[in-house]
Amino acid sequence: DFGFTTIGDLFPNFDRVGDFTCPVYVIHGSNDAIVPFYHGQTLFQTLPDSSKTVPFWARGAGHNNIEMDMPTAYIKRLQQFVRQCDRLNYPGKKKQQQKEQQLMLQQSLQASLMQSMQQQQQQEQHYPDPGVGIPEEEEEEEEE
Repeated sequence: DFGFTTIGDLFPNFDRVGDFTCPVYVIHGSNDAIVPFYHGQTLFQTLPDSSKTVPFWARGAGHNNIEMDMPTAYIKRLQQFVRQCDRLNYPGKKKQQQKEQQLMLQQSLQASLMQSMQQQQQQEQHYPDPGVGIPEEEEEEEEE
């Protein structure tokens, strides 16, 4: 491997990555016997800075066993990459989500208040105040 694309190379990755404009996540096993480790490193270095994300150099892993031999690290790093892409694609998303949650809470509180007021009105209709509409008894004057 020469670190550049040779004639007949089925995977001319070095030639292609320089034009990338999206985030790229490089995963490479340090003991890869099929594609040498330095190939992954060179690929990462060839990326435009705007496309570079934190690579996953899978220490001790080969070519096809990263997700099986280190599933927790693999999934965790993949999730980090996806969250990073999400933040890049939707920079105001967190603020928007907070606003939506506040609005939902406000609506829920208003609905709860309305329901409570309706229940109170229904109770007043079925169970009127016992003192309403009943003439007060005149108090008898005490004789001395």
